[in-house]
This record gives sequence, structure tokens and C-alpha cells, in this order.
Amino acid sequence: MNKKHTQILLLITVISLWGIIIYKAYNFLYNPESEIVSNSFVRPAKQAQEETDTLRLLLNYGDPFGIQKTQTYSVINTSIKLNPKNLRKTEPPALPVSIPALNYQGLIYNPKKSVNVGIVSSKKESLLLKQGDTVEGWVVKELRKDSLSISHKNQVVWIRKK
Repeated sequence: MNKKHTQILLLITVISLWGIIIYKAYNFLYNPESEIVSNSFVRPAKQAQEETDTLRLLLNYGDPFGIQKTQTYSVINTSIKLNPKNLRKTEPPALPVSIPALNYQGLIYNPKKSVNVGIVSSKKESLLLKQGDTVEGWVVKELRKDSLSISHKNQVVWIRKK
């Protein structure tokens, strides 16, 4: 008898829940003035309060390495009149050019075009270069069986086969 009472109670609960769902769907579809969300669930938004930043940084720390170097500067007021006619235009000094890290691996001769092609590998990739090609700003000047000549401005570098 106890089992039968539980089944009847569950059946009534299921039927009432489906009844509520069907009623809400019917009311929504055939009554356009009905609310989708009731007002009891909507909460008013909190008003934003303006707060001032109260954070302050204290940055007068000592040297963490214990090296106390103090430099004093003195300001000298001088006035110099520059005559533009006496000024010379000078070029900035040439920066030293770094030689690219290239490995010359050998020479391939193309008999159809009568062109020498050199096999060169850098850190990034392997390249096939002919005379006049550029690699990292350097121009290939000459290809030989045992070496490769590259130049940049007036600087010429020979790279031997390894």
C-alpha cells in the first residue's frame, strides 16, 4: 500500500508540472501582453559610485645592490653664436657591419645556362645563390669550388667550404 501511495503522489506531481508548463506556453503564444519574465525576478541595477583612488606609491628605496654612486652635475651657462656658413656637413661614422654566419657547402654548375650556383646554409635556411644575389645585405661576388666571396660596401669576405 505504501508503494502505491508513492506512485500516485509522483503521478500527481508530474501531471501538475506538465500542466503548468502547457499553461505557460499557451498563455505566452495566445496572449501577447503577457510578460516573458516577471518583475519579481528583475533586480534594479546598483548605482555606480565614484570613488577616488587612494593608492600611493612610496618609491624612495635604497639601492638594492648596495652600490651608492652619486653623481653631481654642474650647469655652465654659455652662449655660442653659430654661423651656418662655417658649419660643415659631415656624414655619420660607418657602423661596423657584422658578417653573416654562413656555411658554404659547395658549387653546382648548370651547363644549360652556364651559371655557377653555390649551396649556402645559414642559421635559418639553406640557400642556392648565384653571382649577384644578396644575403643579409651582402652581395655574392664570386663562387669557386672551395670558397665563396661576399662583399658589403668596400669590405670583402671569403668563406671557405667546410
